[in-house]
Amino acid sequence: MNILLYADIPGLPEYVLLTRKAVTVPAIGDRLRINADRLACKFSRQVLEETPAYHCFERNERTESMSVGDFLKECELTVSGREWSYEGGTPCCTLDVEVVEW
Repeated sequence: MNILLYADIPGLPEYVLLTRKAVTVPAIGDRLRINADRLACKFSRQVLEETPAYHCFERNERTESMSVGDFLKECELTVSGREWSYEGGTPCCTLDVEVVEW
């Protein structure tokens, strides 16, 4: 079964579509990395590349000079929550994520 998998990154105006064809869904506590360049959704890639990292993460010298997409390449996230829903009959899971290692 294909599952739409989203990430809810605090500070972003939209959920980030990670994949349209997830077979498994990360559990709470699992760690993951998001590489914006590899996302199939053009809109999600654009949001990550155009949003300054300090909008979502601690503001410092590094986050002021990088995008969320660049920041995510350098960090590891943990799944802190999952919310299930349906879009047009397709199951969807939105992951709440937090930075655990940068």
